[in-house]
Amino acid sequence: MIPLDVPVELSREEARRRVLEELGKSRYAEMPQWLRDLLQWLSELLERIVTFVLGVSSGPAAAGGGINVAFVVILVLIAAGIALLIWKVGLPRWQTKRRRDAEVDLSEELEPDDYRSAAQRFAAAGDWRSAVRDRFRAVVKELEIATILDPRPARTAFEASALAGRALPEQAAALDAGARTFSEVMYGDRVADTAAYQRMAELDDRIGEAARQADLAGDEPEPAAGRGAGR
Repeated sequence: MIPLDVPVELSREEARRRVLEELGKSRYAEMPQWLRDLLQWLSELLERIVTFVLGVSSGPAAAGGGINVAFVVILVLIAAGIALLIWKVGLPRWQTKRRRDAEVDLSEELEPDDYRSAAQRFAAAGDWRSAVRDRFRAVVKELEIATILDPRPARTAFEASALAGRALPEQAAALDAGARTFSEVMYGDRVADTAAYQRMAELDDRIGEAARQADLAGDEPEPAAGRGAGR
Protein backbone atom coordinates (compact mmCIF):
# COMPACT_ATOMS: atom_id res chain seq x y z
CA MET A 1 0.00 0.00 0.00
CA ILE A 2 2.84 2.43 0.77
CA PRO A 3 5.65 3.23 -1.63
CA LEU A 4 9.10 2.63 -0.22
CA ASP A 5 10.36 6.02 -1.34
CA VAL A 6 8.02 8.16 0.79
CA PRO A 7 9.63 11.61 0.82
CA VAL A 8 10.88 12.87 4.13
CA GLU A 9 9.04 16.15 3.70
CA LEU A 10 5.37 16.38 2.69
CA SER A 11 3.17 19.39 2.48
CA ARG A 12 -0.33 19.42 3.86
CA GLU A 13 -1.85 19.24 0.39
CA GLU A 14 0.47 16.41 -0.66
CA ALA A 15 -0.36 14.37 2.44
CA ARG A 16 -4.08 14.78 1.93
CA ARG A 17 -3.76 13.96 -1.75
CA ARG A 18 -1.89 10.71 -1.03
CA VAL A 19 -4.45 9.52 1.50
CA LEU A 20 -7.45 10.35 -0.69
CA GLU A 21 -5.74 8.71 -3.66
CA GLU A 22 -5.16 5.52 -1.69
CA LEU A 23 -8.69 5.39 -0.32
CA GLY A 24 -10.12 6.06 -3.77
CA LYS A 25 -8.64 2.89 -5.29
CA SER A 26 -11.02 0.25 -6.61
CA ARG A 27 -10.45 -2.25 -3.80
CA TYR A 28 -12.23 0.13 -1.41
CA ALA A 29 -15.20 0.69 -3.73
CA GLU A 30 -17.46 -2.02 -2.27
CA MET A 31 -16.87 -1.19 1.37
CA PRO A 32 -19.88 -0.96 3.70
CA GLN A 33 -20.93 2.46 4.84
CA TRP A 34 -19.55 2.07 8.38
CA LEU A 35 -16.09 1.38 6.97
CA ARG A 36 -16.30 4.31 4.60
CA ASP A 37 -17.24 6.54 7.54
CA LEU A 38 -14.28 5.25 9.53
CA LEU A 39 -11.83 5.97 6.74
CA GLN A 40 -13.34 9.39 6.19
CA TRP A 41 -12.87 10.10 9.90
CA LEU A 42 -9.24 9.00 9.65
CA SER A 43 -8.72 11.30 6.68
CA GLU A 44 -10.19 14.26 8.57
CA LEU A 45 -8.07 13.39 11.60
CA LEU A 46 -4.98 13.39 9.40
CA GLU A 47 -5.87 16.81 8.06
CA ARG A 48 -6.27 18.22 11.58
CA ILE A 49 -2.98 16.71 12.70
CA VAL A 50 -1.17 18.03 9.67
CA THR A 51 -2.67 21.47 10.26
CA PHE A 52 -1.51 21.37 13.85
CA VAL A 53 1.98 20.20 12.94
CA LEU A 54 2.41 22.86 10.28
CA GLY A 55 1.01 25.50 12.58
CA VAL A 56 3.22 24.97 15.64
CA SER A 57 6.40 23.46 14.24
CA SER A 58 9.39 25.61 13.45
CA GLY A 59 12.44 25.20 11.33
CA PRO A 60 12.85 23.15 8.19
CA ALA A 61 10.24 20.58 9.18
CA ALA A 62 7.51 23.20 9.43
CA ALA A 63 8.20 24.54 5.99
CA GLY A 64 7.26 21.35 4.21
CA GLY A 65 5.54 19.29 6.86
CA GLY A 66 8.69 17.30 7.72
CA ILE A 67 8.93 13.67 8.66
CA ASN A 68 6.07 14.03 11.14
CA VAL A 69 3.58 14.42 8.32
CA ALA A 70 4.96 11.42 6.46
CA PHE A 71 4.70 9.36 9.61
CA VAL A 72 1.05 10.31 10.06
CA VAL A 73 0.32 9.40 6.45
CA ILE A 74 1.86 5.98 7.02
CA LEU A 75 -0.22 5.46 10.16
CA VAL A 76 -3.43 6.38 8.38
CA LEU A 77 -2.68 4.03 5.49
CA ILE A 78 -1.86 1.22 7.92
CA ALA A 79 -5.16 1.84 9.71
CA ALA A 80 -6.96 1.74 6.37
CA GLY A 81 -5.29 -1.58 5.57
CA ILE A 82 -6.33 -3.03 8.92
CA ALA A 83 -9.90 -1.87 8.40
CA LEU A 84 -9.92 -3.47 4.95
CA LEU A 85 -8.58 -6.72 6.38
CA ILE A 86 -11.26 -6.79 9.08
CA TRP A 87 -13.89 -6.18 6.44
CA LYS A 88 -12.62 -9.05 4.32
CA VAL A 89 -12.03 -11.74 6.96
CA GLY A 90 -13.97 -10.47 9.97
CA LEU A 91 -12.93 -9.95 13.54
CA PRO A 92 -11.04 -12.78 15.25
CA ARG A 93 -13.29 -15.07 17.26
CA TRP A 94 -12.39 -16.81 20.47
CA GLN A 95 -12.74 -20.53 19.99
CA THR A 96 -15.58 -21.84 22.10
CA LYS A 97 -15.75 -25.31 23.51
CA ARG A 98 -17.70 -27.56 21.22
CA ARG A 99 -20.86 -29.03 22.71
CA ARG A 100 -20.36 -32.75 23.19
CA ASP A 101 -23.14 -34.92 21.83
CA ALA A 102 -23.39 -38.49 23.09
CA GLU A 103 -24.91 -41.29 21.03
CA VAL A 104 -28.18 -42.69 22.38
CA ASP A 105 -27.56 -46.22 21.03
CA LEU A 106 -31.05 -47.74 21.12
CA SER A 107 -31.87 -51.40 20.66
CA GLU A 108 -34.57 -52.47 18.21
CA GLU A 109 -35.72 -55.23 20.57
CA LEU A 110 -36.34 -53.04 23.61
CA GLU A 111 -39.44 -50.95 24.30
CA PRO A 112 -39.67 -47.73 26.32
CA ASP A 113 -40.90 -49.65 29.39
CA ASP A 114 -37.88 -51.95 29.14
CA TYR A 115 -35.57 -48.94 29.41
CA ARG A 116 -37.63 -47.52 32.27
CA SER A 117 -37.45 -50.77 34.21
CA ALA A 118 -33.70 -50.97 33.67
CA ALA A 119 -33.31 -47.35 34.79
CA GLN A 120 -35.25 -48.04 37.98
CA ARG A 121 -33.05 -51.04 38.77
CA PHE A 122 -29.90 -48.98 38.25
CA ALA A 123 -31.31 -46.21 40.42
CA ALA A 124 -32.11 -48.68 43.21
CA ALA A 125 -28.51 -49.90 43.05
CA GLY A 126 -27.14 -46.34 43.17
CA ASP A 127 -25.79 -46.49 39.62
CA TRP A 128 -27.07 -43.04 38.66
CA ARG A 129 -25.09 -42.80 35.47
CA SER A 130 -26.72 -45.89 34.00
CA ALA A 131 -30.08 -44.82 35.39
CA VAL A 132 -29.90 -41.43 33.66
CA ARG A 133 -28.70 -43.08 30.45
CA ASP A 134 -31.55 -45.60 30.21
CA ARG A 135 -34.21 -43.10 31.24
CA PHE A 136 -33.19 -40.82 28.40
CA ARG A 137 -33.20 -43.83 26.09
CA ALA A 138 -36.79 -44.40 27.18
CA VAL A 139 -37.59 -40.82 26.15
CA VAL A 140 -36.13 -41.26 22.67
CA LYS A 141 -37.71 -44.68 22.21
CA GLU A 142 -41.10 -43.24 23.19
CA LEU A 143 -40.67 -40.58 20.52
CA GLU A 144 -39.98 -43.29 17.97
CA ILE A 145 -43.03 -45.31 19.03
CA ALA A 146 -45.14 -42.17 18.63
CA THR A 147 -43.64 -41.73 15.11
CA ILE A 148 -42.29 -38.32 16.08
CA LEU A 149 -38.82 -39.69 15.32
CA ASP A 150 -37.95 -42.23 12.68
CA PRO A 151 -36.49 -45.40 14.24
CA ARG A 152 -32.73 -45.27 13.96
CA PRO A 153 -30.18 -47.22 16.02
CA ALA A 154 -27.44 -44.58 15.71
CA ARG A 155 -28.68 -41.17 16.77
CA THR A 156 -27.13 -38.58 19.07
CA ALA A 157 -28.92 -36.95 21.97
CA PHE A 158 -29.00 -33.45 20.49
CA GLU A 159 -30.11 -34.77 17.10
CA ALA A 160 -33.05 -36.45 18.77
CA SER A 161 -33.94 -33.41 20.88
CA ALA A 162 -33.71 -31.02 17.92
CA LEU A 163 -35.92 -33.13 15.65
CA ALA A 164 -38.47 -33.87 18.38
CA GLY A 165 -38.51 -30.21 19.40
CA ARG A 166 -39.85 -29.28 15.97
CA ALA A 167 -42.85 -31.57 16.41
CA LEU A 168 -43.27 -30.67 20.10
CA PRO A 169 -42.21 -27.00 20.27
CA GLU A 170 -43.54 -26.56 23.81
CA GLN A 171 -41.16 -29.29 24.97
CA ALA A 172 -38.14 -28.16 22.93
CA ALA A 173 -36.34 -26.50 25.86
CA ALA A 174 -36.92 -29.50 28.13
CA LEU A 175 -35.68 -31.88 25.45
CA ASP A 176 -32.54 -29.82 24.91
CA ALA A 177 -31.86 -29.78 28.66
CA GLY A 178 -32.33 -33.55 28.82
CA ALA A 179 -29.95 -34.08 25.89
CA ARG A 180 -27.37 -31.87 27.60
CA THR A 181 -27.64 -33.82 30.87
CA PHE A 182 -27.40 -37.14 29.03
CA SER A 183 -24.31 -36.09 27.04
CA GLU A 184 -22.53 -34.54 30.02
CA VAL A 185 -23.16 -37.62 32.14
CA MET A 186 -22.09 -40.03 29.41
CA TYR A 187 -18.86 -38.11 28.69
CA GLY A 188 -18.04 -37.75 32.36
CA ASP A 189 -18.29 -33.95 32.37
CA ARG A 190 -21.02 -34.19 34.96
CA VAL A 191 -21.51 -36.58 37.87
CA ALA A 192 -24.94 -38.21 37.82
CA ASP A 193 -26.91 -38.12 41.05
CA THR A 194 -30.43 -38.50 42.40
CA ALA A 195 -31.47 -35.06 41.23
CA ALA A 196 -30.25 -35.68 37.67
CA TYR A 197 -32.18 -38.94 37.50
CA GLN A 198 -35.31 -37.33 38.92
CA ARG A 199 -35.21 -34.60 36.29
CA MET A 200 -34.78 -37.20 33.57
CA ALA A 201 -37.74 -39.19 34.92
CA GLU A 202 -39.86 -36.02 34.90
CA LEU A 203 -38.78 -35.37 31.31
CA ASP A 204 -39.80 -38.91 30.40
CA ASP A 205 -43.26 -38.38 31.89
CA ARG A 206 -43.70 -35.01 30.16
CA ILE A 207 -42.59 -36.24 26.75
CA GLY A 208 -44.68 -39.40 27.01
CA GLU A 209 -47.80 -37.33 27.68
CA ALA A 210 -46.97 -34.79 24.97
CA ALA A 211 -46.27 -37.53 22.43
CA ARG A 212 -49.62 -39.18 23.08
CA GLN A 213 -51.43 -35.86 22.58
CA ALA A 214 -49.43 -34.74 19.52
CA ASP A 215 -51.51 -34.21 16.39
CA LEU A 216 -49.30 -35.85 13.80
CA ALA A 217 -52.06 -35.88 11.20
CA GLY A 218 -52.27 -32.09 11.02
CA ASP A 219 -50.57 -32.02 7.61
CA GLU A 220 -52.87 -34.65 6.06
CA PRO A 221 -55.45 -33.34 3.56
CA GLU A 222 -58.97 -33.02 4.87
CA PRO A 223 -61.73 -35.07 3.23
CA ALA A 224 -63.39 -33.38 0.30
CA ALA A 225 -66.38 -31.29 1.29
CA GLY A 226 -69.67 -33.09 0.82
CA ARG A 227 -68.05 -36.51 0.44
CA GLY A 228 -70.52 -39.10 1.63
CA ALA A 229 -73.21 -36.52 2.25
CA GLY A 230 -75.76 -38.51 0.31
CA ARG A 231 -75.21 -41.68 2.28
